[in-house]
Amino acid sequence: MPKITVNFDLPEEQSEYDTFNNARNYYCALWDLSQQLRQWYKYDDRDSISIEELQNKFYEILDDNKVTLDN
Repeated sequence: MPKITVNFDLPEEQSEYDTFNNARNYYCALWDLSQQLRQWYKYDDRDSISIEELQNKFYEILDDNKVTLDN
């Protein structure tokens, strides 16, 4: 079975390491957001979703998945 080794020069590449190490959380947050959008589109009145509601849900999903956007 193929294996991969990823190397980072710490502390210089700490930001890159953190991004790599949290990739699963980012994926899960995107998945959750896609499912929320699907639900709004399919089951709710999509014309009544406000930008504020979307923004709040976006940050809630990021928080639930322990994702931060600051670097």
